[in-house]
Amino acid sequence: MSPPDTSSEEAPHATTDGIVAGLTTVVAAAPAAHDVTAPIRLRGVRQNNLKSIDVEFPYDKFTVVTGVSGSGKSSLVFDTLYAEGQRRYVESFSAYARQFLERMPRPAADSIEDLPPAVAVEQANPVRTSRSTVGTMTELTDHLKLLFAKAATLFCSKCGQPVEIERAETVADAIESLPAGTKVLLTFPWPIAGSLPFEEQVAGLRAAGYVRGVFEDQVQNLGDIGAKTGDRAQLSSSPSPGAEAPPPSDAEPPAKPKPSKRAPAKRAAAAKSTASKKAAAAPPPPPTAVAAPAAAAPEVLCDRFVVGRTERTRLLGSAEQALRHGRGRAAIRILSDDPAATVPSVVVRRFSSELHCAGCDIAFRPSTANLFSFNSPIGACPSCRGFGRTIEPNLSAIVPDPHRSLSGGAIKPWTTPRTRPERRELELFCKRRGIDTFRPWDLLPPKHRKEILEGTKDFFGIAGWMKWLEGKSYKMHVRVLLARYRAYVECAECKGTRRRAESLAWRVAGLNVYQWELLPIADALRTLRGLVLSPQAEELSRIIREGIDSRLAYLDDVGLGYLTLDRATKTLSGGEFQRVNLATALGAALVNTLYVLDEPSIGLHPRDTGRLLGILSKLRDRGNTLVVVEHDPETILAADHVVDLGPGAGTRGGEVLFQGPLSALRDSPTSLTARFLRGEESVRPRADGLVRRVPRGWLSLKGCRGHNLQGVELRIPEGTLTAICGVSGSGKSSLLLGTLLPVMLRRLGRTSEEPLPHDALEGAEHFNDVVLVDQSPIGRTPRSNPVTYTGAMTHLRNLLGKTDSAKRLGLSPKAFSFNSRGGRCSACDGAGAELLEMQFLADVYVPCSECDGKRFKPDVLEVRFRGRNVHEILQMTVEQALQFFGGGQPAEWRLREALTPLEQVGLGYLQLGQSAVTLSGGEAQRLKLASHLPKGPQGRARRGKPTLFLFDEPTTGLHLSDVRTLLG
Repeated sequence: MSPPDTSSEEAPHATTDGIVAGLTTVVAAAPAAHDVTAPIRLRGVRQNNLKSIDVEFPYDKFTVVTGVSGSGKSSLVFDTLYAEGQRRYVESFSAYARQFLERMPRPAADSIEDLPPAVAVEQANPVRTSRSTVGTMTELTDHLKLLFAKAATLFCSKCGQPVEIERAETVADAIESLPAGTKVLLTFPWPIAGSLPFEEQVAGLRAAGYVRGVFEDQVQNLGDIGAKTGDRAQLSSSPSPGAEAPPPSDAEPPAKPKPSKRAPAKRAAAAKSTASKKAAAAPPPPPTAVAAPAAAAPEVLCDRFVVGRTERTRLLGSAEQALRHGRGRAAIRILSDDPAATVPSVVVRRFSSELHCAGCDIAFRPSTANLFSFNSPIGACPSCRGFGRTIEPNLSAIVPDPHRSLSGGAIKPWTTPRTRPERRELELFCKRRGIDTFRPWDLLPPKHRKEILEGTKDFFGIAGWMKWLEGKSYKMHVRVLLARYRAYVECAECKGTRRRAESLAWRVAGLNVYQWELLPIADALRTLRGLVLSPQAEELSRIIREGIDSRLAYLDDVGLGYLTLDRATKTLSGGEFQRVNLATALGAALVNTLYVLDEPSIGLHPRDTGRLLGILSKLRDRGNTLVVVEHDPETILAADHVVDLGPGAGTRGGEVLFQGPLSALRDSPTSLTARFLRGEESVRPRADGLVRRVPRGWLSLKGCRGHNLQGVELRIPEGTLTAICGVSGSGKSSLLLGTLLPVMLRRLGRTSEEPLPHDALEGAEHFNDVVLVDQSPIGRTPRSNPVTYTGAMTHLRNLLGKTDSAKRLGLSPKAFSFNSRGGRCSACDGAGAELLEMQFLADVYVPCSECDGKRFKPDVLEVRFRGRNVHEILQMTVEQALQFFGGGQPAEWRLREALTPLEQVGLGYLQLGQSAVTLSGGEAQRLKLASHLPKGPQGRARRGKPTLFLFDEPTTGLHLSDVRTLLG
């Protein structure tokens, strides 16, 4: 299956069972044996609108499947070729395992022969979770955490020095590195013996051969140190993890306060007075209970050396003893020759046999892979849980107009009838503090603004009110309210790194894991290839480095070397997202495999298309078979084999117009694509027919600095068609979708995501609406269809509800809707089909046994308009419906007005009741466009101010002939 993208919003720390959005990678079970010279044969394919066609795909070749939008390309390549490969793969598992895998139905075909293992890279919308990044999509985040677990070096977060596990050899080397003749003392911390009396501790040390120690930098007898420091309580105050000084034995336990009926304030004051009296009456604590400073902690003298005069075997033996008795801690001191020296001995270096900085006394946990993952509770920042951002009140949404006063509704969430109590509390608070409620918000003193936002002891403020609302977030309207007035900001604890501070103390090549993710992919590849590790770390990380190198190289080869691994997936443009998906699939470096690609050139500039074709050619030359659904002429001309479907879309398509080598395509008389390649057809209108419009004004967006934009100013002439172009990744989506769209939505008083950094927007007052037309699905359920999306279903119901038969049966227009109760079939709830779960087999949709797939009750189907009932009308195409409803009734006029834009954008072949989930991306985008076209000759006049339309790659999924229709 496809590699997991550990980016689930609902399971913040899940590390498995994720799916890379837009990428489906399945290895199908190959036949036992086949002739490698024979092509992949498909016979009698009847999937969707395909008309029992026979197609062959040659092995080890680059095949392009093209044709007009809706002609059956995806039905052939994905719903048939790839679906059969995936089905064979799933059927290779046991019946129990198949219950947990994606099951696809057997495609409608007579036979499919010589099918190799298959991998598919499908077209899909980018994921919207902020946890998904380029690193998680490509598995590079998982590889990096393994690299750090095996090859990273720990650096102390305080002193910045490397932290290593030190052995006796390290101590001996440190002593021998001192100047010859230097007098050195080897010491270890005084061992803590719990409740053992001090005399017994000293006796035990003497029995082990230790009679002297170091206290206050002076060498003294152990007994003298005890006399100066007191009993064992003094010694237990030496720095040791978890050690605490016990209370004095003669101290009385605190008295339990008796319950009191007095007021809380008086009760607290009385308890405080009683405690003060008892503290005054109690005897003072003995001196031995006072903790000594850490610098005065006693140490035991293990051995003395003179550098250059001591054998190494003695150094090693003494070092081992010091580390063993000191519980992994030891130190070396230089002894002064001057008996009158103020500091007789000075600590040169401390040692630790654990992951512990001896100099700073900071302990670290051992490195594990999950320590470097923001999707694991071990490595994720506890404050933001690995998101890198926390949700806080959004001041720009709370006070959208700072020129308003508090009395004039400056605080927008408190302007509704339900928030009258909050407004009264605000008025009382302002009266107590002397705040002028008629003064504009931006002219109030910063102190007063802060008190209103954050609250005080006697006023809850905006923050307190929102915190109170969080306790009621189980209500839908409360969640919507909170989402409207809160925004994500950088986490104050991790500063956006998503990880705990201790995980950032480990470094590879001088960089922590977050700094590696911030490197552009091209720089990360160069840094990785120049990485020098120790022989042991090199051997442990060799396979990991190969995996990272391969993935980074593919990303760089497809032109994504400027991206960083920390880049959120939802901020990628369409072309970037597709190429990340492609690089993820190609990174596996498979051979003798069938690669099925869906328009890999989407969103690519012509400069980037050449690089992509180079990658696909290398993949083919390695011994793989490529089948690509594509419309781009440059990609078609780079193919070895071409399959052209048509001649039209929907029921007019599903036929093979041409299949064969590219050299024969140009001479094909039946192929529509060939006519465009020969220059007989063109998408460009004739130059003499062009009319350049004069701008009515300008929409200016200034100082755009989001992502890689560098203070860009965008000026759009009103009333014209403006194209924003540039190489993939140059900032088009950041400018249009990340900045202009959310700014316009907020100007129109609608909620949106936080816009990217910019300075100002001018000219927004000239528009009354902004509409984004992209390729997101118009509906995710079979109930959604063109007639409901365009609103034509309302006019159709009204038309049927006014017939004489409907009035005689007492049926209202509502009865002719399959989305509401009354007239729809009660067995299938208007779906027309019933789902039968087959456990380990693919689920099957069968026509409803009650309505036979007609969705409505029998009495509703008796109502006819000009001889057609509602089911038969929904089976019509748009063109048929426009001819059928040609009468003079007002309802028919409105119905034609709703359906005419569908014909104008080239969707006249669609059935009125065709499920939206069967539409291609290009069809869905044109359907959105049709829903926004003016209805009737007076449509523009009814709109008043114009609408700003934003199109995201409107030609995606469209044949050259479809592009010509779209431009018209």
